[in-house]
Amino acid sequence: MMSTPEGILKPVLAAMKSYSMLGFMGQGSFGYVVKCKKVEDAEEVALKISKVMGYEMSETNEISMLQKLRQLDSDAACIIRCYEFFRVCGHVVIVLEKLDITISDYMDKRDWSPVSVESLKIIMKDIASACKALRDVGLIHSDINPDNVMLVDQIQRPFRVKLIDFGEAQKSSDVRRGCMVQTLPYRAPEVILGLQYNEAIDIWSLAMMITNLSIGSTLCPGRNNYETLRCIMELLGKPPKKMLDDGIYTMYFFSRCPKPSDPKNTWTFKCPHKYEKQLGIKTQDRRRRFFSSLDEIKQLPMHNVTKQLSADISACIELLKKMLHLDPKERINADEVLLHPFVSDLPQDDHVDI
Repeated sequence: MMSTPEGILKPVLAAMKSYSMLGFMGQGSFGYVVKCKKVEDAEEVALKISKVMGYEMSETNEISMLQKLRQLDSDAACIIRCYEFFRVCGHVVIVLEKLDITISDYMDKRDWSPVSVESLKIIMKDIASACKALRDVGLIHSDINPDNVMLVDQIQRPFRVKLIDFGEAQKSSDVRRGCMVQTLPYRAPEVILGLQYNEAIDIWSLAMMITNLSIGSTLCPGRNNYETLRCIMELLGKPPKKMLDDGIYTMYFFSRCPKPSDPKNTWTFKCPHKYEKQLGIKTQDRRRRFFSSLDEIKQLPMHNVTKQLSADISACIELLKKMLHLDPKERINADEVLLHPFVSDLPQDDHVDI
């Protein structure tokens, strides 16, 4: 089995007569992404080619999800457009809309300098629109993070973004309690604790991403669930007792002990030493900045803080608090995000430099 990009891409691209390769764009766990041009009309597209041979298209989760998303207006839903998919030389090929650059790559280029509040509004609105569209067709993305959000066109439309990569997406009806989804710093507490979850996890991830873009670093980093959960709790407090009681993984992070004043058992978060001794996993604090509350974002040094900008920052923090409610039942949903003053007064097609 060929394993190098050249070994896979050369015969696959040679066998395709409808597309000519323009350049290599990157790779993920599923496959390689190359920029190509349609021979018929010279339109540029992105081809996602599976690394492994023998996949049946019916076995490819991303294709299953993209088929379901085809019923949506991809521009209105802020979701990457899928043109077609087929098999070549035993490899699955997905033909996608060519976008510009991921938010992660964009932030790397600017050394993670925080983006403007106006930019946060637009990214929030676009991805909240994507979350709403997904929920309306019964899907959860399950992995919203800066690697899976792309700028559409930095030059012509620098404010627009779209949600990509549906390899981890799932039907809401297929969710299995205890399934570990989402990239760690964007993982919701209900997932960490092993609770039944729903589309509210996408709202959590979006809020974490927006917060990270606003401060220029990861708010709740971690190499494991314990480290990320500890950061979440130091910022937002302990999850409600009902969540801890119902979580199938709660005992990994908390000890249950009775309080003399309370006949019912209560939960105490394990200290790092106890967690390390129990699981043999070293822990450490990996944050560049420590925040004990979201309100402290207002204290970050900013230039030319006008009255309007100050009001926008306050509105942003208020919205993030609603999106980062520890209890998913109390967390704001996508419709409510779009109606919030922080994004609802945003012009439909404003030009903003990010």
